[in-house]
Amino acid sequence: MWDKIMRRLKLILSVGNVITTNQATQTVDFAHGEVPENIKYAQGYGIEVYPLPGSKAVTIFNVGDRSQGITVLTVDRRCVHELAQVM
Repeated sequence: MWDKIMRRLKLILSVGNVITTNQATQTVDFAHGEVPENIKYAQGYGIEVYPLPGSKAVTIFNVGDRSQGITVLTVDRRCVHELAQVM
């Protein structure tokens, strides 16, 4: 029983690479060839950002069910801007 619970807990959170994205969903490549399509992703109110292919996506799956996920964060280290120091 505990093995099943631990397996589900491990399946809840995943990090993968964004392959494609549109206004409401994205396709993310997770480890071991798992490439689910139509993963919804959350955006802040009034902010609309389309992650570039190759950016990292942090995705949460409801009770470890890999067929229903939502990306809560995308990060692209290629697009980091350094802040200028004002003195």
